Amino acid sequence: MTSFDLLDLIGQVDERHLEPGFPQKRRVRWKRWGALAACLVFTVGAAVLWNPEPEPQLQSRPGTDASIPGTPAQGPVDVEDLLYGLREGEYSNQVLIINQISLEDNTAEYHKLEVRSQVDLEDYLGEALEEVPGWYYLRGHEDLQYLIGPDGDGELALWEFAYFVPEEGETYSYRAVLEDIYHIFSAEDIAQITVSPGNMDNTDEGKAAQAEIGTSVIADREDIAALYEAMASAVCYGSNGWEGLDRGLTSDQDLVTAVRNTRYLTIETADGRTMDHLKYTAGGHQFYEYCGVTYAPLEEETAQRVEAILGIS
Repeated sequence: MTSFDLLDLIGQVDERHLEPGFPQKRRVRWKRWGALAACLVFTVGAAVLWNPEPEPQLQSRPGTDASIPGTPAQGPVDVEDLLYGLREGEYSNQVLIINQISLEDNTAEYHKLEVRSQVDLEDYLGEALEEVPGWYYLRGHEDLQYLIGPDGDGELALWEFAYFVPEEGETYSYRAVLEDIYHIFSAEDIAQITVSPGNMDNTDEGKAAQAEIGTSVIADREDIAALYEAMASAVCYGSNGWEGLDRGLTSDQDLVTAVRNTRYLTIETADGRTMDHLKYTAGGHQFYEYCGVTYAPLEEETAQRVEAILGIS
């Protein structure tokens, strides 16, 4: 994982400062058996910390379902109600804390989210994740986008899915992510897709390009079906693949072209959930995500259809 990856994920700087020219830092791999008790803490220029702790012992509260500790009899949780939000002008110095767990045939990497101080995650526990002891669904959810699990310090934390971690030399299909993690099994499970331009250039010229492109919402069923098929068929190489990402630049400073070539996608499901990790660049006719999660280029005909829908000329 590079400094580029970390800053891109933290989201506190724009992409023009995040080109993959920073020194490489060796990726730490831990043995993959069930939940990794280790919580890996990364900061730019800092060491990796490993602090295994026993799983937290949860107690049932009065008025809750005793089979699901600490779970009030309420409806599905809206994760936005749990998250810490910055007020305008505030700045948060965050670190990236990750955890990897085994989910059937895949190792999934999750990133820790910062929740509001008054939130007690025991109140939001769903059913226990049978294959990973000590981990729980978010209350009212059957998907695996967000999970509640140990943070390495004997406390509970809220975790968001980032990507699968394939074995060296292997790939995976984004269809597996859509189905196994987000429970999106067809285009009918997608209500709409919001499309916005890349923001890697915040100079006056870059901002002008962003304003010219604007934000659009795709609700046409045929367009959503075409995008779903393109996404589901995309082959992913895993993280740290910046060298395989082609943004169509003629030089390292040609970031306005990157803005025009790039679209950020926010997928909203029929049941009201959202996911906003996926991006697309016409430079390489490929999807990509934060942390250099890079996908194989699409077939020419598919790429032309996708770029027409996304408004990339």
